[in-house]
Amino acid sequence: LQYTGGTTGVAKGAMLTHRNIVANLLQARAWLAHLDTDNEIIITALPLYHIFALTANCLTFMYLGGTNILITDPR
Repeated sequence: LQYTGGTTGVAKGAMLTHRNIVANLLQARAWLAHLDTDNEIIITALPLYHIFALTANCLTFMYLGGTNILITDPR
């Protein structure tokens, strides 16, 4: 279950399959194909239980071999 921000209503948990996450990572790889990912650094300030942060920050840059800096309390 992944947390959704509730943009279309009340915030809730949404079930995502492994296949869905893999498809998202392959899409992100296609978008970021022009980057030198071995040297890319990304700052992650969002909580990783939110699907955007988990996919766009954590999993994508781990998959591409970049460096991910996790800010545990962005305040």
